[in-house]
Amino acid sequence: TPMFSTDERVALVRETLGPRENVEVVPFQGLLVEFTRQVGVSVIMRGLRAVSDFEYEVQLAGMNRRMAPDIETLFLTPAETYSYISSSLVREIARLGGDVSTFVAPAVQAALKERFGLDPRIPIQPFGLGNPKPFDQERFHVTNHHRRMHQLRCLRA
Repeated sequence: TPMFSTDERVALVRETLGPRENVEVVPFQGLLVEFTRQVGVSVIMRGLRAVSDFEYEVQLAGMNRRMAPDIETLFLTPAETYSYISSSLVREIARLGGDVSTFVAPAVQAALKERFGLDPRIPIQPFGLGNPKPFDQERFHVTNHHRRMHQLRCLRA
């Protein structure tokens, strides 16, 4: 279940992207392949962060191709430094009062603070209460998702 409503997500994307001639943010309901036909799009772009995303995304692309053979799916992979970022991790960090500014746009960070009842005027202390250290992506990057969640909870305690 998304944390923000469709209208809220559309507003955040529009605020983040600003006015651009070649970008239109349009919410829709129903099947993506039907929406692409309605707006005259012939390619769906999907992101693959890790191998774990691949199986689901290939199934989805196969089903879309079955329903709409004229629409192609293009997979994009992120730079290695961004491959570990997920909305679940960002939400957990934000919920625990951590600094998510290196992961999301300022508008999204403010919306997360508001959603979790954090005072947006109070600066975030990235690690710990006593002697805050700058966020170190290399130190944070751990291959096991559950270990990361445990570390995040321990850091907050």
